[in-house]
Amino acid sequence: DDKVPQTRLHRRLTTLDGAEIMRLSANDHFVDVSSDRGVETLRLRLGDAIHEMDPIEGICTHRSHWVALSAVVGVEQAGANKTFVILRNGDRVPVSRKYRPRLVAAGLLE
Repeated sequence: DDKVPQTRLHRRLTTLDGAEIMRLSANDHFVDVSSDRGVETLRLRLGDAIHEMDPIEGICTHRSHWVALSAVVGVEQAGANKTFVILRNGDRVPVSRKYRPRLVAAGLLE
């Protein structure tokens, strides 16, 4: 039974206890925490939420999106300039031009 690594962010969650966190998305002064069991919204800055995700490895795909590398199952090109990473839970997360080189360096994009 694979135990999901518990992060400091997990301690803040009330409805997703023990869930696998797949992505974080900034939403005004809140962060939407998306997992294999649904979404919970926390009043937190995205940067602070990312900091609390240790030891789970992840990457920012956009100024308001972070994804866990273990949750990425694919990449989708939509037109010339639109790229998305696809997560195991079906989420499509946008990749911005600024963050694209980091995803290339991580081996997720060519």
